[in-house]
Amino acid sequence: MAYPSPIAIIPKMVAGGKLWDSLNYIIEEFPALTFTEAETEVLKDKYTHIKTFASEMAAKVMVGGLKVSEWEGKVISKMREMGLDEVTRIYQAAYDRKKSKK
Repeated sequence: MAYPSPIAIIPKMVAGGKLWDSLNYIIEEFPALTFTEAETEVLKDKYTHIKTFASEMAAKVMVGGLKVSEWEGKVISKMREMGLDEVTRIYQAAYDRKKSKK
C-alpha cells in the first residue's frame, strides 16, 4: 500500500491521527513516521516550501484567483518542480520502514 501523498491530503481532514474522506469514513491510519537525518534535511528545505505554496494556491482557489481546473496544470506541475516527487519518495520510504517493523 502506498503512503498517501502529502499533497493529496490537503482536501481531506486529519483528525485524531486518522485520515477521513469527505463522507467521514476512516480511509487509513495515518502513522507517525520517522525520517533519517538526510530525509529530514530535504523535508525541511523542500516540503516546507511546497506546503506553503500549496496552501497559498488553495487560498487563491477559494477566493477565485485561480480556477480549480488550473490546479493540475499549474499548481501540481510547479510543486513537482519544487521537489514533490522527492518528498513523496521520502514519505514512501518512511512509511515502508514503519510497515516493515510491524
